[in-house]
Amino acid sequence: MSQPGPSHRNDEEMREEDGRNEPNQEKRINQLNDEDEDEEWEEQTCIVEINGILDAQAVQEAIKDNLVTVRNAATNKPILQVNNSLYMGNWERCLGTDLIFKAKDGQLEFIATSDKMLKTEKALLSAPVNQEDERIGARELSPPPMNQFLTRNCLNKKKDPSTPKQSRQRKPKESSSPGIPVIDMDAEPIE
Repeated sequence: MSQPGPSHRNDEEMREEDGRNEPNQEKRINQLNDEDEDEEWEEQTCIVEINGILDAQAVQEAIKDNLVTVRNAATNKPILQVNNSLYMGNWERCLGTDLIFKAKDGQLEFIATSDKMLKTEKALLSAPVNQEDERIGARELSPPPMNQFLTRNCLNKKKDPSTPKQSRQRKPKESSSPGIPVIDMDAEPIE
């Protein structure tokens, strides 16, 4: 007696077999992709400017311990992570070419050139304000420049000569975090 060959199988048997093999095939493809991602990398040297709350000694220790990473480097808004601190950044072109040197035994050793600069500001992770937004975002801690605040409020508010100056002044808001300034955008400008 002859056994039925592959051509004698019905469609259901073929679908069942395909269903059993698909996860194995996907695993193999994912493993290949993971191996490719691990092997593909590109080194790029650039200048990094860090603004915000910063401890120079902690940064040096993080660099020595290899705890400094740039996340989403290929986007317009990369994130610099120094140990547990996050800094929101953006790429800027330098006016010329920056030369990067390393101090070694009292002499400078040339490392690379760069025409890009990563400028970063201290960021704080916070829970979403409204419940519709499920993503956790980062908000920058640095306040807007004071001249924009004064200009906007001076142009939007009309002076009432009958109102005494003391009634237009408000007590400044207090910050929930020490050392972080808070600007009350509804306050009248102080004359």
